[in-house]
Amino acid sequence: MKLAIDFVLVASIVILLVLLLVLVRYKRNVIPQKFLIAIFLILFFLQFTSYGIFHQIRWLQFLSLAFEGVLLLIAPLVYLYIKSLNSIKKSSWRASWFHFAPYLLYLLFLNIPVLVSAFKKRYIFEYLVTVNEYYYVRDYAELFFLACYLILALRLFYQMSTGLKNVFSILEYKNIKWVGTFIAGLLTLVVINLILLSFETFNSSGDLLDFITVSSFLLFISYLGYFGTSQSQIFVPEYLLQNESEENFTEKRIYITEQEISEVEKKLKSVFETDKLFLDDSLTLHKLAGELQTSDKKVSFYLNHHLNTNFYDFVNGYRIDEFKSILQDKTKENLSLLGIAYECGFKSKSSFNRIFKKATGLSPSQYKESLR
Repeated sequence: MKLAIDFVLVASIVILLVLLLVLVRYKRNVIPQKFLIAIFLILFFLQFTSYGIFHQIRWLQFLSLAFEGVLLLIAPLVYLYIKSLNSIKKSSWRASWFHFAPYLLYLLFLNIPVLVSAFKKRYIFEYLVTVNEYYYVRDYAELFFLACYLILALRLFYQMSTGLKNVFSILEYKNIKWVGTFIAGLLTLVVINLILLSFETFNSSGDLLDFITVSSFLLFISYLGYFGTSQSQIFVPEYLLQNESEENFTEKRIYITEQEISEVEKKLKSVFETDKLFLDDSLTLHKLAGELQTSDKKVSFYLNHHLNTNFYDFVNGYRIDEFKSILQDKTKENLSLLGIAYECGFKSKSSFNRIFKKATGLSPSQYKESLR
C-alpha cells in the first residue's frame, strides 16, 4: 500500500508540474491565466510537501507547516477565476482583497506562531496546544469554507454560461464544460475528504484512507492534465480573448424606446438578409452592434425581450437556413457537408452538428438524405 501511495503522489506532482508549464508558456497574459497559475502552484506545493511528510523528510515536514490552512486561499482563488471569465475589467480586482481575509487571519494567528514554535521546539502561545488537540475542527471548517466558495463559483458559472449566448455566436462547449467540471471535481474532492475526515476523527487513520485521498486527487488532476495539454486554450477560453467589450456577459436592465426598437429591427434585417453578416465566423454582439450603430445592450434587449431568443441562437438560426439553402443549390453539389458549414459561418464540425441537430432534430447527413 505504501508503494501505491508513493506512486500516486509522484504522479500527481509530475502532472501538476506539466500543467504549470503549459500555463506559464501560454502566450496570452490575462487575469484568468494568473488565477489558474496561482491555484495549480498551491496544489503543486501541497502535494510536494505531502510527499515529504509521507517519507518523513524533515525540511519538507517543516515547510508543510507553512501550507496549513491553504484551502482558505484556494477557495477565493477558484471563485475569482470564474468571476474573471465573466469580466475582463482590471480595475475591479483590487476590491476583492476581503476574500482573502480568513487566510490572512489564519496565517497571522496560526501559521506564523506554529512555524516559530516548531523552530523553537516549544509552543510560544498556550492557545496553540488547544488548536493542535482539536485539529479536526479546524479541518472541518476549512473544507466547509472551500465548499461554500465552490458552490458560489458553480452558481456564477451557470449564470455566465447563459450570459455568453447573449454575446457570442460561436462557443466551444468543451471549454465551457471544462470550467464546470473543474469546479465540480474540486467539490467532489471536498466531499470525499469530509467523509474520510469523519472516519479519521472517530477511528484510527490508516494507509487505506491515505490511498483513497491521494488517488481521488490524482484522478482529478489527470483529467485536467489530459485536456489541458491537448487543448491548452481551455484554460483561457478563446471567447474571452476575442471579447472587445469591457462589459460583463450578463445582461443589465436598460431603457429602449419604441423608435429605437424599430430602428434595430430594420437594420438587423438588412445586415442579416442582405449583407449576410452571419457568415462571419467571429461575429460577436459587440461587432454586430457596431454595424447597427447602436449599443450591445440595446441589441441584446431587442433579441431577448422582443424575439424571445439570444444572440447565439439568433445568428445560428440564419446559418442553419443558409446551410439548407446551399444544400439544395445544384451548382454547389461538389462541396462536402463540412465545407458548406464553414461557408455558413460555423467554426467546427462538433459545434455545427450539435446546433443543426438541436434545430432540426436530424443530423446534417440525415437531413441531406431526407431531401432525396
